[in-house]
Amino acid sequence: MIKAGKISIEPSGAARIDGALTLDTVAAVYQQAEQAASQGRYLTSLDLGGVTRVDSSGLALLLEWQSLAHRAGRCITIHAAPTDLLSLASLCEAADLLSINGRVNGAEGEGLRQHQGMSP
Repeated sequence: MIKAGKISIEPSGAARIDGALTLDTVAAVYQQAEQAASQGRYLTSLDLGGVTRVDSSGLALLLEWQSLAHRAGRCITIHAAPTDLLSLASLCEAADLLSINGRVNGAEGEGLRQHQGMSP
């Protein structure tokens, strides 16, 4: 059973996603973010510490949000990205398009630079 993704967005734009960010859940997460945006809450930072799984649909959603933010003169900082997101972003050569930091605790690594084998 897949735990449905859920996004919570503060008035400041700081947000957190919990659960899966996959083909089965991105539509619901997107709709939740759209509802918040209609109330003037636009994403400024995104904590993925509660994300249990990410697939290419999740990556596509994050790229879309980052693209929309850039068009509006903003950037979304992504924190605590899970290893599967870091791997997908690197594989798709999309890492430079996201402002992303990996999870620091345990075996998740210290960020995208280390994941890619780059020096800090």
